[in-house]
Amino acid sequence: RFEAGLSYLESGYTEKDIYFDYYYYTYFSGNVSHQDAIGTFNYRFTHLMVPVSAGYKINVGKKFNIVPMLGLGISYNTGSKYWYVTGGKKLPKMDGNYGMHYRKISAWASAHIALEYKINEVFSVNLDPQFNLMPTNMEPTGNLNERHYTATATVGMQWWFKTKKKKDIPKSER
Repeated sequence: RFEAGLSYLESGYTEKDIYFDYYYYTYFSGNVSHQDAIGTFNYRFTHLMVPVSAGYKINVGKKFNIVPMLGLGISYNTGSKYWYVTGGKKLPKMDGNYGMHYRKISAWASAHIALEYKINEVFSVNLDPQFNLMPTNMEPTGNLNERHYTATATVGMQWWFKTKKKKDIPKSER
């Protein structure tokens, strides 16, 4: 079975025990007169991805199916945000600049297992846990090794507008 779609993903990371006088005040604002501080640095990226997956449907009884799938995707990296927390105080959030720091387009690989339960002839529900990994480096200069990943789950339903006649349904799916 093949699937394609459009996904919105968020990835990122957190660094703890960051020294902010140099890292925050000097690098980002040029102001070194602030008191030294140690805190947490948070970074989030957003991605708009077009995934394509292929899988094999395994029938487990008349109403339950398992569909292991592998896929690839291309994402347009839509933006980034980062902020700092020190002494319980959140310092100003800033928008990242993809043009200077990060790639606009990234490739992804995915693995997921769709669990489907058929309620009747025209309606089923599903749960699809998924893991996505970015094998391409987000940082174009190669100075950093940023390969992001996400773990997600999709809950959904399927509705068939035209049911198959019983004679057209393979015996293994009845």
